[in-house]
Amino acid sequence: MQVLKRYFTLEFSRALLAVTAVLSLIVLGKLLLELLNKVAKGKFPPDVLLPLLGLGSVRALIILLPLGLLVSLMLVLGRMYRDNEITVLRACGLGQLQLFRPLLPIILLFIALLSALSLFISPWSIGVADRLGEIAKERLDIRHVAEGHFRSAPIGDWIVYVEQVNKEKSRVDKVFIHSKDDQKTLIETAQYGVQGPDPETGEEVLTLFDGYRYEGLPGDADFRIVKFKKHITRIPDWKGKDIAIGAKEAPIAELLSSVDAVYSAELQWRISTPIAALLLAFLAFPLSQTTPRQGRFAKLGIAIFIYLVYVNMILVSVNWVGDGALAPWIGVWWTHLAVLSLALFLYFKDRKLTGNRVMRPVKPGQD
Repeated sequence: MQVLKRYFTLEFSRALLAVTAVLSLIVLGKLLLELLNKVAKGKFPPDVLLPLLGLGSVRALIILLPLGLLVSLMLVLGRMYRDNEITVLRACGLGQLQLFRPLLPIILLFIALLSALSLFISPWSIGVADRLGEIAKERLDIRHVAEGHFRSAPIGDWIVYVEQVNKEKSRVDKVFIHSKDDQKTLIETAQYGVQGPDPETGEEVLTLFDGYRYEGLPGDADFRIVKFKKHITRIPDWKGKDIAIGAKEAPIAELLSSVDAVYSAELQWRISTPIAALLLAFLAFPLSQTTPRQGRFAKLGIAIFIYLVYVNMILVSVNWVGDGALAPWIGVWWTHLAVLSLALFLYFKDRKLTGNRVMRPVKPGQD
C-alpha cells in the first residue's frame, strides 16, 4: 500500500503542478495585457505594473485553482484507466474510496492553501491593489501620457495634451495645458516641456519652453497673452484620500458578524471556493472512469462543462444573495448539494456496475 501511495502521490503532484502552472500563465497573460493597455493609454505609470499584476492575479487564480485540481485528477486517473492500471487495482480489491485515500493528504493540503487564499490573502490583495491603483491613477506624469490624448488630473481642473513623448530626452513635445487658478482660466502651450523636481522646493514641476500663456476668457477686460521662453508650472499635488472598505476587502471576522446581505454573499463566496474544490476532487474519481479505447481525455470535456456550470451557479447565487433576491440560508448551498448528489450518484452507479467484478484478495490460510 505504501508503494501505491507513493506512486499515486508522485503522479498526481506532477500533474497538479503542470496544470496549475499553465492556468497561472493564462491568468497572468490576460491580466498583463489589460494592464499594458492601461499603461499605453497613460492610465497607469509603468512602475506599478508588476505589483498590480501580482495582486490582481490572486482573485482570478482562486476561481481557476479548483479547475486545476479537477483536471489534474482526471488526467492521472484517465491515464491509469487507459493503461488498465485501475483494472488491476480493482482486481486486487481496491475500490474508488481506496483509490481516493492515498491522494487525500495532498488534496487536503491544496484545499488548505486555497482556503488561505480565499479567506485571508484575497481580501488583503484586493485592498492593496485598489489603493495602489488609485494612487497610480491620481499621480500625473506627462512622460507617461499617451500621445495624442487628453489626460485629466483627478483633482482640480487640469488637463494636459502632448503630441509626442521623447523618453530618451525625458521630455514631451507640442504641449497643451488647460487649468484654473483662482477661478481664472489658464491655457498654456509650448514647443516642448520637461518634468522633474524643483531644485528649490523639491515638488514636481513642469518646465515649458517656447510657448504662450493665455489668462482669462477672450473678450474679458483682464484677458492676457504672455509669450515666454521658459516657464515653470506646478503639477497638481495629490493627497491621499480615505477609500471606503467594501465587502470584498473586509476581514473574515467582520463578514461573520455582519447581517448585511452583501457581506453574507461575500462570506458565502469565500467559503464556497474550498468546498467546491473538495467536491470536484471527489467527483473526479467516478467521472474519470473510461475504457482503454476511449482514452484519458474521453470525459475531460464533460468535467470542464460541469465545472463551468457549477462555478456560474455559485456566482449567480452569490449575486442573488447580495441583491436580496435569495435568502442567505439557501444561498450557494444548493449548488454544493447538487454537485455532491451527482458525485454520490456516479459513485454508487459505478459501484453497482463493477461491484460484482471486483476480486477480493484471498487471505492466507483460506482455500
